[in-house]
Amino acid sequence: MNFDNQKAGYNQVGTDINSVNPFKFVTQAYNGSGGFRDGSYLFPFAREFDFKSRKNQSFYENFTKGVADSLYIPVFSELADRQTNSDMWMEFIGNADNNGNHIQSVMKVAGKYATLHGISFIVMDNFEETPESLQVAIDTRTFPYIYVKTADQVAHYEIDEFGRLTEIDFHDGEYEIYDDTDKEVEMRAYRHWNATETYRFYIGKDDKKVVIGSVRTHDLGKIPVIPLQKDMDYEEFLCNPPFYDIARMNCAIFNGSSELNNIQRQQAFSLLVIPSNDQNPNMEIGANSVLVVDPASSITPVFISPDSTIMTVVQANIDSIVKSLLDSADALGATAMSNGNSFKSGVAMGYAFMGQNFVLTQMAQLVTKAEYQIAEMFKLYTNTEFEYVVRYESNYKPNIADVKIKYDILERMIELDLSPAINSQLKSSAIEILQSMFDIEECDIEKLRGLVAQENQSMSGSID
Repeated sequence: MNFDNQKAGYNQVGTDINSVNPFKFVTQAYNGSGGFRDGSYLFPFAREFDFKSRKNQSFYENFTKGVADSLYIPVFSELADRQTNSDMWMEFIGNADNNGNHIQSVMKVAGKYATLHGISFIVMDNFEETPESLQVAIDTRTFPYIYVKTADQVAHYEIDEFGRLTEIDFHDGEYEIYDDTDKEVEMRAYRHWNATETYRFYIGKDDKKVVIGSVRTHDLGKIPVIPLQKDMDYEEFLCNPPFYDIARMNCAIFNGSSELNNIQRQQAFSLLVIPSNDQNPNMEIGANSVLVVDPASSITPVFISPDSTIMTVVQANIDSIVKSLLDSADALGATAMSNGNSFKSGVAMGYAFMGQNFVLTQMAQLVTKAEYQIAEMFKLYTNTEFEYVVRYESNYKPNIADVKIKYDILERMIELDLSPAINSQLKSSAIEILQSMFDIEECDIEKLRGLVAQENQSMSGSID
């Protein structure tokens, strides 16, 4: 057994997540990518030889995605009502990004990153050469298009005293150049936007901009970049992403689950303790090693395992972090992700639904405003005038089916003939839930049952 090679395992370290771009870190937590996929966001123990094996066996429980999705997806679950008198704008609506995607699909992407990062950017660009004929422009799809940029792609920006964006640079892929030795080198490229022009560039010698290609003027009089910003902050344009703490907690759960799995394996495969004169140092206590003790001791060969209470402590810590994560999600308005409580009062649930309804309504207002800004930018690019009206859903309260599910569960529990105190609480919860949803002032449990039965019959008749 080569102990020297095994000792080398102790030198392994995990990624310092504080050095990772916070917006990128949140995106990776949402997608389960980056260090959550390859295990580089796992932290090694002080004594851990087979860290690579633990990384390979790890799995990521994605809470971040579920929380974030509940805060924006309902807004885009149904196609918004859009009305216009412009054929070209109608064509734009159906293919907004010049890649065949409807404007609502693009807005959904922008809404996702605005939820995760607190801000996203919708950029409108146009072709360098556009046809003079309106019909040719429509037929050949040579009119303005939009795309989404995220906060982690921002390299530089300037805002005025009112917090409005005046110029911005986005990361824009790579650009190959030849250095002084005629060696091909990849340079990070950027795209600059301001109120009159746009150009691509890289940073050359002496930290100076080197323009790639030509400078294109758009002469719109305003920067064609629309920030989709959830909370205005006049002090800091790119604030800490609202999902950063949730992503950090999800990372802690990721580590806890990996550690728990590691302990379980060590419990299942005991460590052999033997007396020996071998002078090699003791290895990491694990299923793949042997603990050597002084042969003069009274210890006889025996198999041992880590104390089972360690698993209890680790599991309790994971549960505590999960609760903190869900509490943080609840603070953001993601009540759908809460642990839930059958005995939570209907009034409390009503307030929770109001909170999530507010967040979703806020998102609907943001994307509605952004669409009107996109339409105004389109008019400037094309030198046209048209009418446009867009209406997103404005009521995101639970529908009758959601309420009936909660009510049916409570009703079944009432029929279990539990203690009078519990039955009374269940009945109160059932009444309060329906009262909070339907604003019913006075009613008893039988009338509420009749209401649900009537709605069931109505829905059954519509299906038939």
